[in-house]
Amino acid sequence: METDDNNWGEVAQILSSLQESGFNGVRLPMWPESDQVSGIHPNLESDQQLTWNDCNQYAINVAQRIKDADIDRDIFYGFYVYFAPGYDNRLFQTELTATEYSTWVTKYFGEEYNANFISPFSSNGSNLARWVFNDSSTMEDVTTLFEIDVLSLLRETEEYLALFKKPLIIGPDRGTV
Repeated sequence: METDDNNWGEVAQILSSLQESGFNGVRLPMWPESDQVSGIHPNLESDQQLTWNDCNQYAINVAQRIKDADIDRDIFYGFYVYFAPGYDNRLFQTELTATEYSTWVTKYFGEEYNANFISPFSSNGSNLARWVFNDSSTMEDVTTLFEIDVLSLLRETEEYLALFKKPLIIGPDRGTV
């Protein structure tokens, strides 16, 4: 999916509409690197399948358009870029270890993503949401422990430590932690 002047204009129109509606940023998807990330482009008449690369490139295009915004021309100048998983509950990634998962997330530290915020998780289920435990319980929430491991690993990576402009890393997005 190449970026052309028409694509830039469409992206700018969407971002301007968001700003006019009162938004000050955009959440973009972090797609799992899987052949299962695919679909038919809704604006194309053919049955051409979009791949992971197409989906990822579109997110990069939006982030770059924000980064390249002109203060005098673009009302979305200064928009925040927030990346979070495109799928909930680590779909297509449940087999990854905490180290492998954090390695996947570090790719979004790259300059082409222009992220102000990165949330490594999206709506991961937790058994704490369904049960009440007393203070003496030895119950372990494996989902939360995995998330804590990933967050710790991310802050210790060479990629993160070497960044001049570090994105803020946001923890799990549920009220059960």
